[in-house]
Amino acid sequence: MILDTGRYACSVEMCPHSTDRLVVGTYQLDEAQGLREGDLQVYQVGGGDGAPSRKSTLEMTSGVLDCKWSATPVEDGGRPLLACGLAEGSLALVQGCIGEEDTVAVLEQTEARGHLYLSVDWNDRRESRVDKKVVVSEASGEVAVWSLAQDRMELLQRWDAHQLCGCPSEVWIAAFNAFDDNVALSGADDACLKIWDLRQAGEGGAAVMIPRQHDAGVTTLCWCPTEEHLFVSGSYDEHIRLWDIRSPRQPITSCHVNGGVWRLKWHSTRPLLASASMHRGATVVSTAESSLKVLHEYQDHDSMAYGIDWCPGGTSTSIASCSFYDHALHFWEVPDAGGALAGGC
Repeated sequence: MILDTGRYACSVEMCPHSTDRLVVGTYQLDEAQGLREGDLQVYQVGGGDGAPSRKSTLEMTSGVLDCKWSATPVEDGGRPLLACGLAEGSLALVQGCIGEEDTVAVLEQTEARGHLYLSVDWNDRRESRVDKKVVVSEASGEVAVWSLAQDRMELLQRWDAHQLCGCPSEVWIAAFNAFDDNVALSGADDACLKIWDLRQAGEGGAAVMIPRQHDAGVTTLCWCPTEEHLFVSGSYDEHIRLWDIRSPRQPITSCHVNGGVWRLKWHSTRPLLASASMHRGATVVSTAESSLKVLHEYQDHDSMAYGIDWCPGGTSTSIASCSFYDHALHFWEVPDAGGALAGGC
């Protein structure tokens, strides 16, 4: 099943508070006016006739390069929160109403800084948090951490994180340690991967720079939802690498997916990793027994795949992925090759 998103599709995120709703973030440059336009689109996965359909659209002040849902359970009458990194250099906090209305609205938005906000991540991806925070990676070479209290955002810290040849290097990705939000990771166009102690970030000596293993920019990071010491990184060098944070000098293993890796999403209960592999389409990788093995390649995308997520509205191995220049949202199933999809991490 393929749907047209209208504008270029950048990111796909299943809502953790619903089994059949996801959002797509889009971005498109209006060259005539010099505007970076974008919107958020809410989709129902598997409606009355079983087919995915768009339920609502929210026009944003700029293109949506990345978005992530807060996983903290919503109280009765409450609404789920979505953090969005925008192309104008602002962080938008969006409030959703998932159900019959399927409306989303901007609750708060920071002042635009004039450069791309490339990725966002919450500190509550694994467990509920009262002190919710969002980490943002910026094209200026900086990483920032924002706090959320009473639906208002406050900048806690921002620091220069990556440089290349003495100039700021685009920080393509930043992510919290899912088991310890005093720790964050960042990856940038300098091909470096860094571990940050947020209790010291910006004061010098707070980063552990992992010896360079990728041969190009580090574009994505994802923490294992079941093993507290494991995370994966992806890069323009077309490789996924599996790491143990206790011994980060070199990866445990790696695999080649034949395309630049823009986003990685671990399955919540199975040893499976979904990769948006840019010009190669999408890839499903087994992570069983701390290994990496390509199980399936989905090559029906006609443009670079930038967004991907597991889609529990179908089977447990349904996936939604989106591609950029053909502004397409795909829904597909992962074939089970001889039981390879079973087991735990």
